[in-house]
Amino acid sequence: MYDIDKIIEILKQTVKTNPKNTDARLQLASILLNKDSFEEAKSHFETVLKENPEDIEALFGMGKCSFYLQDLSDTRIFLGKLLKLTENNHAEANLIMAKAYIELNDSVNARNFYIKAVNLDPSLACDKIRAQIYDVKTPDENNTEINIYDKNEPVRLYSTFQEDETSSESYTDFPEQEIMTFNNVGGLNELKETIRHKIIYPFKKPEIYKAYGKKAGGGILLYGPPGCGKTFIARATAGECEATFIPIGINDVLDMWLGESEKKLHTIFSLARQKAPGIIFIDEIDALGGSRQTSSYSSTKMLVNQLLSEMDGMDSINDQILVIGATNSPWFVDAALRRPGRFDRIIFVAPPDLAARIEILQILTTDLNIEKFDFRKIATRTEGFSGADLKALVETASEDAINEALKTDKIRPLNEKDFHNALKNLKPSTKEWFSTAKNYATYANQAGIYDEILEYINKNKL
Repeated sequence: MYDIDKIIEILKQTVKTNPKNTDARLQLASILLNKDSFEEAKSHFETVLKENPEDIEALFGMGKCSFYLQDLSDTRIFLGKLLKLTENNHAEANLIMAKAYIELNDSVNARNFYIKAVNLDPSLACDKIRAQIYDVKTPDENNTEINIYDKNEPVRLYSTFQEDETSSESYTDFPEQEIMTFNNVGGLNELKETIRHKIIYPFKKPEIYKAYGKKAGGGILLYGPPGCGKTFIARATAGECEATFIPIGINDVLDMWLGESEKKLHTIFSLARQKAPGIIFIDEIDALGGSRQTSSYSSTKMLVNQLLSEMDGMDSINDQILVIGATNSPWFVDAALRRPGRFDRIIFVAPPDLAARIEILQILTTDLNIEKFDFRKIATRTEGFSGADLKALVETASEDAINEALKTDKIRPLNEKDFHNALKNLKPSTKEWFSTAKNYATYANQAGIYDEILEYINKNKL
């Protein structure tokens, strides 16, 4: 389990050393809010809003803190702005507005906000609130926007919308993916070798591993700065294993209706077992399997429980299914997911080294009209660049040539100068990530999970 006080300490140190680290400040404010430290949380949300007055998470945090501090005027100001920005599509903001209007004895506004909240998220339905604001009414059959509930009946949703054709009930197959191998992934040679021994060989030579009580399957968690190739390496791993690749994104699972997210997840895992051998890739695993201890949402806890159940069931039902999770924030993945039999192997995906950056640049420019030159000079100036940063470098370098071609109507090849000019306006995106990661690796690393981060930081003098 996570030590919440230790996490708060780490996040406070992070925002102290880097006051403009908005992500860390919002995480800190949200945790303080959940611990009922409303004044302190509000100060951090306020700091974020000074930089970005339209930050949705900060507006919601300010509104929620204001409500608990009984400042109903500020509650309506901040949540009102949030609802305007989101076109009224924020369930919890609507619910808090309903509660605020109950406090103000305004049952009409309270009812309207409550109706919208439950429309967006039926799990927010509350008998106590209904008893305060509802008279018995009949649903309007022509109204698909608003639901009216009979306070004497169980909460139910009325709608004339037809069932979504992409619901989990009709989801019967996975789209074919372009086959990739390690040849398509520049650099990461050490990681590739680790994956060969931990993933590929158990799939390809199961009899050897079976003799020593090892199975092909289980879970692997890839973590590291954004844009460093976690998705590519997962797809390439599936290609190397000659296994079905099944990518799962947040939009494939999360659903506004209570219980539907868990149902979708179960359907995907069931179909994956039918396609075995296969690799299920869950991008942004912290969004689907975030810590239940720090979450105040029951829907999040239910989804994590379902994921735990699927992985446990998968381990006993089919040992030819591997789950690869990817995250930029491993410290927010639920601790239960990391126990043996689930994501029991955790691999750090670092930014590419010099040799890898040269290789990546060569791959990215393979099909471009470009002069031949040694990429080493360019690569030496890109220390700390992620694969995504290098892609941005190539695209930025192309812009000068495109602009020149538009003016002269002559197409010329890219040259080394274009890349040097592009580098003047680009910085590595990984620095902020390492600033946050360093605190976790230093102060919340009792199990040694983040030793690779410390090793990388010390080696590269970050």
